[in-house]
Amino acid sequence: MVVFLDIETSSLHADIGSLIVAGFLTEKEEKFFFVETPKDEGQVLEDILKYFERIRKEKIYVWNASFDIPFLISRCLKHGIKAKIFTQLKI
Repeated sequence: MVVFLDIETSSLHADIGSLIVAGFLTEKEEKFFFVETPKDEGQVLEDILKYFERIRKEKIYVWNASFDIPFLISRCLKHGIKAKIFTQLKI
């Protein structure tokens, strides 16, 4: 299976911006993780990490990975969330 990932953010800078949505697309499903309010961001990041655990052995293509993955890692760190799976990706 092939997985495509893209995120949308409120800023190009993870220290002042936040995640708005992360979208995953496979041949079987579309999966979106929306941050509806700023206080929801930590839980949404946890949900994204759980989804990543499920698809970790698949080929994952990330639109603008050099931005998206570091942004996700930074936001996880801000919320005290261990994001080891993101650091294991080859981008």
